[in-house]
Amino acid sequence: LWAAAAGYFSSLHGRDVLLPGGRYACAEALASMGLPWLTGRSLGEVCHIVQLAVSQKKILGYIDGNMVPYNHSEESVKEQCAAWQQPFSNPTKKQEPASFPVATWGQTR
Repeated sequence: LWAAAAGYFSSLHGRDVLLPGGRYACAEALASMGLPWLTGRSLGEVCHIVQLAVSQKKILGYIDGNMVPYNHSEESVKEQCAAWQQPFSNPTKKQEPASFPVATWGQTR
């Protein structure tokens, strides 16, 4: 199940990576797709699979309120920034660079 799910989500590109935010809405969308690895499962089971895919398996994550494959998620970007010891900035939101005044050595004492 998990290998099939990971393979499916890693194969998505473009707008296809965006799924409805929230476990229930995402589970409904996935159940309606007729994916072979979800065949025969109830909506409750699919909802539980979505929860585990987010919280334990790192197969799914969130960005801007949408469920996405983990490698497209905000949490994945944060992990990469931490690994490279870089500050995090949300890739989907334009952020103004912080403009702090430069202090002289005399001002810092």
